[in-house]
Amino acid sequence: MRLDEWSARRPGALVFDLDGTLIDSGQDIALAANHARECGGLPPLPTNVVLSFVGDGAPALISRVLAVTSSGQAPRLVSEAEASAGLEAFHRHYAAHLVDHTTLYPGVRETLASFAGVPMAVATNKPAAYARPILARLGVATLFRRIVAAEDAARRKPDPAHLAACVEGLDVRPGEVVVVGDSRNDILAARAWGGVAVGALYGLTPPAALRAARPDFVIARFDDLLRIFAAPEGNS
Repeated sequence: MRLDEWSARRPGALVFDLDGTLIDSGQDIALAANHARECGGLPPLPTNVVLSFVGDGAPALISRVLAVTSSGQAPRLVSEAEASAGLEAFHRHYAAHLVDHTTLYPGVRETLASFAGVPMAVATNKPAAYARPILARLGVATLFRRIVAAEDAARRKPDPAHLAACVEGLDVRPGEVVVVGDSRNDILAARAWGGVAVGALYGLTPPAALRAARPDFVIARFDDLLRIFAAPEGNS
């Protein structure tokens, strides 16, 4: 898809990923994951190592971080009991520290305001108990017609059903919907659904891995969306 194909058009709807796209939440997630390791008698991991496991939900994240040894050897086997205890420790810590360090990425608030006439939604594999309070505390929850969290979708990203749930009730075709995310799951879901996939290079996924998923566009900053897609008249 070429830039000039969209330069004079506005999206029929916008669907955003949460972590790594709208919010910079990596430090709070890493601290909670390392708390789970500490509770299991394991030393902390560097933040970048923890964040390399983000994207498929908290259970997968905790199973992965608990499997990492301090010596850099092959991942160890994690028992079901360990994983369950680690997940409980993660949730307990994260629930108490949702926005200690989490912020909106630069330009998010202003760019969302520019697209205020376009229906907007959030599709996240994060539980609703975290996603909604975080967006509310950061002052942007009311900008979205729908926040479809992990338990709200019959099937989660990379399944395109997650995106379809975001625009349910709107008279828009998938090809008119712009999906913005920083992970391979976001791009795969958008492509499978027939939406316009935008990869956020500033997020939690290494840029090379995100580009390998073949998004239609990439953005280095959130407000780059305004260079690609036309905002509603009067909001540009």
